[in-house]
Amino acid sequence: LGIDKNLIFVIIIIGKNLGDDRFYICKQGFIQDIVYRNHKNYLEKHNGVRPRNPKSTHCAYKEEDLIDTKDNWKLIDDALK
Repeated sequence: LGIDKNLIFVIIIIGKNLGDDRFYICKQGFIQDIVYRNHKNYLEKHNGVRPRNPKSTHCAYKEEDLIDTKDNWKLIDDALK
């Protein structure tokens, strides 16, 4: 089984009030690229070694990494055609 970079992700940031939720719609490949870039940049800042736990593979992304995909409902519309 390969990784499907075209799998559509919907990331939801829950707002404090009703109607304040934010939706980011993108493909898995987009997320993979963000995670790779962030992990690479983090390691470059720490001489290639995670400072607290060198064996850890944890990596994350932030909402600002997703900003270009906010309310990208067209991606789902196009996939359903």
